[in-house]
Amino acid sequence: MRLVIALFFLSFFAESQILKDPIARTWIIDGLNKTYNFQFDEAEEIYNKIKAKYPNNPAYSTLMQMMLYTQYAPIKDYPVAKNKYLAHLNKSVELSEKLIDKNSNDTEGIFFMLSSLGSLAAWQADNDEMMKAVNTARKAFPFMKKGMKLTDIQPDFLFTTGLYNYYIEQYPEDHPIVKPFMIFFSDGNKKTGLAQMDLCSKKALFTQSEAAFYTAYIYLKHENRSDKALVFINSLLEKYPNNLLFKSKQAECLVGLGKYEQAQNLVNELRKTSGRVFPVAGDVFQGLIDEKFNKKDKEAALLYKKALKTPTDVRYTQDYHAMANLGLGRIALREKNKASAKAYFKKADELSEYTSTSAEAKKYLKDL
Repeated sequence: MRLVIALFFLSFFAESQILKDPIARTWIIDGLNKTYNFQFDEAEEIYNKIKAKYPNNPAYSTLMQMMLYTQYAPIKDYPVAKNKYLAHLNKSVELSEKLIDKNSNDTEGIFFMLSSLGSLAAWQADNDEMMKAVNTARKAFPFMKKGMKLTDIQPDFLFTTGLYNYYIEQYPEDHPIVKPFMIFFSDGNKKTGLAQMDLCSKKALFTQSEAAFYTAYIYLKHENRSDKALVFINSLLEKYPNNLLFKSKQAECLVGLGKYEQAQNLVNELRKTSGRVFPVAGDVFQGLIDEKFNKKDKEAALLYKKALKTPTDVRYTQDYHAMANLGLGRIALREKNKASAKAYFKKADELSEYTSTSAEAKKYLKDL
């Protein structure tokens, strides 16, 4: 999903190589659409055409590492895929550096480097290497600033600019350990950033889908507005009906809005998928349905505890674990077991980056 951050830059510079080629441009868009729709074999076939035509360009490795990251969640749980992902990431950096060494103003080299550094920072953050992630972000920041000056000319730049404006404020709130290092970055504005991504999701060429997803993600996680998130997710699923990530967010929105019956089929589908990310999401959502709609605390508790047996992953399952702990706390409270309830609420607050989950856990703890 993250590679598009770099791709859209390339189409607006005369010296770009691949995107001056209309055939390659079509391949990239088609491959991205296949990736978003979880048609990974078809996407790889398209990307192989790019490799054959442009073997020394970082585009192929950038596209492949993005596809693998989307296909395997979390990728660190799949050793073979993880090794391929890191190999493509390193290759993308290597080929980008070669282009920049030949010409320091080579825009494809610069912006594929931006994509690679963004992916590397995300990998480091996902693996609790916060300081490394901050340092990698600092390396990417000069490239980011160029795009900030071009949002009026090309709306695709609204995505990276909006994402930066929002998360340069939000990330230190979620991870206080990095606050001292934020002095190296320009200030942002969450309201402005969210508005920029919203506008990007309507006007951009390459980054519409990416902007729509992250806008929905922010509304869900940080703004506690499931209603607004659902609008963006619904539009994405109209284009990419096979995308399990989008389906999981749609189910989350519906459950959050109390539309339990509408969510049920989605939840059933998530629980039947392979891997551990989407089944965990499905179990937690089913637990919420059983607890809040079916009024079956026993069944809900079993599902919450089942979800908690899976390893905690920062990006994919940590917030679901927080939701499960919160649900178990509510059930324990109804069972008059205040000690257990308090422990569950503390754990929920500790794990959650969701504003709504943390707020509810804190309220219960205050009242106990």
